Amino acid sequence: ASNCLQCHTVPNERLVNVGGHLASSPEFEFVAWSQGIVRHNYMRSGGQFNAVSAPERLRVMYVVGLLADLEYSTRATSLATEKSDFGVSLAQRAAGVSLKLYHVQQKINDPHLQQALLAFAAADLRLNNQQSLGKIADTIKQAGERFAVEADGKQLAAIDSLLPSPSQYR
Repeated sequence: ASNCLQCHTVPNERLVNVGGHLASSPEFEFVAWSQGIVRHNYMRSGGQFNAVSAPERLRVMYVVGLLADLEYSTRATSLATEKSDFGVSLAQRAAGVSLKLYHVQQKINDPHLQQALLAFAAADLRLNNQQSLGKIADTIKQAGERFAVEADGKQLAAIDSLLPSPSQYR
């Protein structure tokens, strides 16, 4: 998820504000984009085929994708120095992802999600706030990494209604 979001949230204010590049891939969602045409599941099959992920794995991937998106959107927002497309769109993205995580948290009540949400709740999404937002992004990253290691997808069935369906895979 982190590798994907390094590019799907563009951490370059000048590229966006001067070059006209989008600040992010607006419809990027980790499960939908990783399970579609460009799946990244060759490792589990020893390089033989592009494996379909099990529902338990998709559940964990969905939450990890949201956590990584919140981290990278917050981190990119921290780089904003002028009120323009870059800072505004990434701050809006971070706020939207935090709402999605909140809905997940209402269903699974996970301490790592709680930590990430509390950190983001303290975020002041304003210009020239790199140090503060960077620390918040670091906290979100740590929470996401712990969730990725500790989560049991079998225990996350409550979020199945939030997962993209195969018809939404890209």
